Amino acid sequence: MTFLLTFIVIGIIATVHELGHFFVARKQGIPVKELSLGIGPKIMQRQGKHTMFSLRIIPIFAYVNMAGASPDEEHMENGYLNASPGAKAKVLLAGSAMNVVLAIVIFMIIFMGVGVLSNEALIGTVSENSPASEAGLEEGDRILAIGEQDVETWNEMSQIIMESGMQELSLSIERDGQEQVTALTPYEDVETGRLMIGIGRSIERLNPFQAIYRGAVESFTFIVLMVQGIFMMLTGAAPAEVSGPVGIANMVRQASDAGFISLAYFTAILSLNLAIINMLPLPGLDGGKLILVLIEKIRGKRLPIEKESYINLIGFVLLIAIMLMATYKDILRLIGN
Repeated sequence: MTFLLTFIVIGIIATVHELGHFFVARKQGIPVKELSLGIGPKIMQRQGKHTMFSLRIIPIFAYVNMAGASPDEEHMENGYLNASPGAKAKVLLAGSAMNVVLAIVIFMIIFMGVGVLSNEALIGTVSENSPASEAGLEEGDRILAIGEQDVETWNEMSQIIMESGMQELSLSIERDGQEQVTALTPYEDVETGRLMIGIGRSIERLNPFQAIYRGAVESFTFIVLMVQGIFMMLTGAAPAEVSGPVGIANMVRQASDAGFISLAYFTAILSLNLAIINMLPLPGLDGGKLILVLIEKIRGKRLPIEKESYINLIGFVLLIAIMLMATYKDILRLIGN
């Protein structure tokens, strides 16, 4: 079941990525000979007006076969190799752009259907045998003030509790339109060292416009964190941690065990990972191909096809080596666990 879910997750991400290349290539007037979903032997195919659409036996990857992209077709007038640098750049960027869009859409659906943690000072949950429970606080209570300090947001309330020094606090709350006063003493959480009273935030469902904005912010935040993480690994400030197919499968299992929403959230993050990694300036990746396009723009002509093929071959071998090493480390981690 884990590997089936892994195939589905990676298949969705890879298909969306390749659809980005497909649609933009067509938009730029570059013919696409085949759009394939999956790898391995074909189990179904259909010839469209301009493109062959095929389904292959292993639904884990997808690829677009653009006309004029191979050495034997380098003289095709409207093929990929003879397209303008701008057109090539748009095609290469489209895959990662679609992965970002996919993440935003997944986040948007989650935020609309399930909701997000609200910053209102509204109690969503009360832990059993906690100071809040013993003080009589209930789900739906709104905290108006702590001592002499008015409270408007959850963050303000948390800050006041953190600065209380485990002293007894007087809470003014609103319940069913009536104001009440109760008292409690915070406790220190063993794991985090934070002072708490045993309450959780309420959940707020967003409207479509709020969900799109929040999804874009969430995606941008993850992208910044990923770029910072890659930079730290390259500079030696953090250990190089790369997961291969086995590691991804293990993470898919953990996410699915936590529920469908967790799996969807993980899919969005994995899609963003692909978007960033694919833009790295390494041979064989779209980012590396963008470097070649930039060189072509500066030189006024593209590199000889033999050199481009050699550079991409080196990149492909390097990527396979990295994947094998990551898989080896994943297996060692699983054995260790």
